[in-house]
Amino acid sequence: MLTTDSTYHIYNHANGNDNLFKSDENFYFFLNKVSIHLAPVADLYAYCLMPNHFHFLLRTKKIEEVVNYFMSLISIPNQSIKEIEFYQSKLETLSYIAESKDKEIKYQLYLSKQLANLFSSYTQSYNKLYNRKGSLFLKNFKNKEILTDTYFTRVLQYIHSNPVHHGFTTNLQDWKWSSYHEFLLDEDSFLQKDFVLKYYGDKTAFILAHRETTDIGLMNELES
Repeated sequence: MLTTDSTYHIYNHANGNDNLFKSDENFYFFLNKVSIHLAPVADLYAYCLMPNHFHFLLRTKKIEEVVNYFMSLISIPNQSIKEIEFYQSKLETLSYIAESKDKEIKYQLYLSKQLANLFSSYTQSYNKLYNRKGSLFLKNFKNKEILTDTYFTRVLQYIHSNPVHHGFTTNLQDWKWSSYHEFLLDEDSFLQKDFVLKYYGDKTAFILAHRETTDIGLMNELES
């Protein structure tokens, strides 16, 4: 299970020889699902989507942060009744968890459930679109906790360079389905860009770090 206020590298693969994404629309749709299911419960630092697998670097939020997130959504003017009722149902669930004797265990289950909901929701839409049945993702996603600043930046650069490592492109800048490009743009994003760039100092240092030699040792460690 995922623990509270912890940073993880999370990744998963398609079942067998299936692909998770067959078109640009699939990639866009999945990222939208990420904003719906993960943004409320996690700070997302990096992502990379490839045809048959994906990677996330994120921090799980404390329950108080998630409550504040949904409270802020309710306070937005001109919300529909359906939207407000949805946010209120989320708050009721979180209130129940917060008042439980085994609060921490229940909240850990809640965090993992949000990832399961992401996979399930995407799979249902994907199966309907392509007239297929059954699971799309491997049953258990993999996660590795990030415990040091050095490991954080190594994993982040590994995630962005993954399309090159797997032969989907020869230059990470050419792969549009990673968060690398978002760090170069002064646009709003569900990524915690300012937090990440503090590790590098500025965008120039961020770009230069990504041009360094591929971290073969880390790739072997993560993919063994």
